[in-house]
Amino acid sequence: MVKEAQRAVEIELLSDAFEENRIPHMIMKGYVIKDLYPQPYQRSMGDIDILVGQNISKASEVTLNHGFKFHGEAFLHDIFVKGDSLYVELHNSLIDESLTDLYDYFGIGFDKAEPKSGFKYKFELSKEDFYIFLVAHMAKHYKISGTGIRSVCDIYIYNSHYKNELDYEYISSELSKIGLK
Repeated sequence: MVKEAQRAVEIELLSDAFEENRIPHMIMKGYVIKDLYPQPYQRSMGDIDILVGQNISKASEVTLNHGFKFHGEAFLHDIFVKGDSLYVELHNSLIDESLTDLYDYFGIGFDKAEPKSGFKYKFELSKEDFYIFLVAHMAKHYKISGTGIRSVCDIYIYNSHYKNELDYEYISSELSKIGLK
């Protein structure tokens, strides 16, 4: 619980720094969904995923200035670490371009996003589009290397939490477009 609280403070400070530096960004995946679990620490995470798109150089500079150290480079993201346990991945896109149906649908990732209330540069997906992303992300893992119970749990928790708010007709229509209905 202490680690979760420290992680939350650090990520909010980093997000605020991105906002101050006019860097469009969107915190994704586990970090968003963890608050829907009965206790946030029940949703394990190895890292925090932040979409920065084409602003990866500027976002990397801000991240380094915020006390993180460059840890490495991967296919779609750069990895930074603070201390011995806080890993942040700055992503240039939500989905690998080789998964053409999904990449064409989501674009880099900001196409379906809107600025979060009270912010200009902190973005979020609608509840429906985030649900579609969860399904697409699970499908990506399944296709490339397999997926586990955490992806299933995330979708279950998300669906249970928002079941009375989600537009299932839209979700069904959009999942059909990308072959995931």
